[in-house]
Amino acid sequence: MRTEKEKMLAGELYRAVGAEIEGDQLRPERLYRAYNLTTANQADRRALSEEIPAFAGMTRIACLASKIPSRG
Repeated sequence: MRTEKEKMLAGELYRAVGAEIEGDQLRPERLYRAYNLTTANQADRRALSEEIPAFAGMTRIACLASKIPSRG
């Protein structure tokens, strides 16, 4: 049986649960927090800034999804 993340990546219906998906949702927050704690002249800031763009779209989607009213 495929994981929910595998279903998501295949474009199939999936439930947004499980360690993989939760980790993907939390990673951008950790990266942004770490980035904001660095100073402008730190090498760490450059390394973090290279990782963040890959997750910027995911963060935007998560923010928009949290504002969708439930239909229950």
